[in-house]
Amino acid sequence: MTFAGRLKEYMSQSNMTLESLALETGYSETYIGRLRNGHQTNPTIFFVESTAKVLGISPATLAGWD
Repeated sequence: MTFAGRLKEYMSQSNMTLESLALETGYSETYIGRLRNGHQTNPTIFFVESTAKVLGISPATLAGWD
């Protein structure tokens, strides 16, 4: 599964919208949306770490390393 697919899935499981995830992580809705839609495929490690924490999963799970 792609990063975009994992991000969509875990956002859905956590009932997180773009707006709520942006507020929780400090990243813009535009940046998150581009990652979620697959228009950008190289998230920063800082994004992966902060987003995984908000979603209640490990960074490795979100990044697809496990």
